[in-house]
Amino acid sequence: MKKKSKFLQIFDVSMFLYDFLKLLAVPSVIIFNRLKRYYIDKNVKKDLRRKPYLITCNHTGYLDVIIVSNTFWNRRIRYVATKALFSNWFRNLMFKIFRCIPIDKDNVSMASFKEVKKTIDSGHCVGVFPEGTIERTGELMQFKSGVVLMAIMSKAPIVPMYIEKRTKWYKRQRVVIGTLINVKDYISGPVATMDEINNIAKMLFEKEQELKNKLN
Repeated sequence: MKKKSKFLQIFDVSMFLYDFLKLLAVPSVIIFNRLKRYYIDKNVKKDLRRKPYLITCNHTGYLDVIIVSNTFWNRRIRYVATKALFSNWFRNLMFKIFRCIPIDKDNVSMASFKEVKKTIDSGHCVGVFPEGTIERTGELMQFKSGVVLMAIMSKAPIVPMYIEKRTKWYKRQRVVIGTLINVKDYISGPVATMDEINNIAKMLFEKEQELKNKLN
């Protein structure tokens, strides 16, 4: 698929409601989060301003999408969400407004992966929570391999990120952003094997654990 021009990336009509609501929420989000970012590699900040990529992150709660969007405030991010969350009419409406990409974990369709690729080709970013569900115990759960397939199909680098769960609402929200990961560097042949896909998913989980340890 041919990538959109820089003009169409900036003035993307399909993201109008997303941009409008995000702009309205900016003041309250900044005040509530008082975000503190930690970059493993300071040079990554320059790449994060303009290039399309996948953002992988741990899943601490429903406000994670706000925290991720706050972290990358100048980027348009479409989030991958399990199809079951779209069953409620209100959430279905909100997810559509914010251009979320539904994925059926029980019956995975190529349509979801194609939509991820389309978003990347448009110059935007895609947020993925590879654990597949909210972590209730505070411990990271193993990553699903779907995010690896998304990276392979979209040919987009992955930016790992870790959100520290706040114990008090008035504390500053801390996040850690890791270095860019190119999945193709971990694939030996023209097509990734299942072992390679699973090993990459394991590697991404280990990178996430390293980011978590940076805050300890």
